Amino acid sequence: MNPTVSRRAMLSLSLTALAAVTAAACSSTASSDAGSNSPTTEEGVTMVDQPQVEAELRELFTEWLAAIPAQNVEFLRSTINENWVYTDYTGHVHDRAEYLEIIANLVGAKHETELVSFDAHPITADIVICTGHYRSNGTLANGKVNAQDSRFTSVWQKFPAGWQSLVHQATNVGEAFT
Repeated sequence: MNPTVSRRAMLSLSLTALAAVTAAACSSTASSDAGSNSPTTEEGVTMVDQPQVEAELRELFTEWLAAIPAQNVEFLRSTINENWVYTDYTGHVHDRAEYLEIIANLVGAKHETELVSFDAHPITADIVICTGHYRSNGTLANGKVNAQDSRFTSVWQKFPAGWQSLVHQATNVGEAFT
């Protein structure tokens, strides 16, 4: 990998994470200042209904996985933030436009993905870190067989129009160190 691209990708990822934390802090302050009807702690921090948030994001992520072989680029465009950073299981970094092009031109209808596990870890009411495990296989349009057994981490933010992914990282599961 080109060192310049790698540094640029890491800087982008760092700035995205910083923006997410900043947005979360501003959002918490704004919601408590606005007299939100959501339950709050004594410190005025909005409480999160973790099971509800996890159910919403699990459903959205399941729809995302179904949108890949269907090549439903419009659905993916609506759930992927315009500043999205994706590090795929091979370590290559993509932005939203590159990922949507991959889906539209490379992934075919015979691509199958199974969501093995999914957990949501709310940071605030509108910033959530999701982790999980999925298995995917199929033949790509270029004839290459794609089989992956991946763990993932992603950061999601809730906007007025709904949840969007800010960052997604996939890592293939390998043999354990021990």
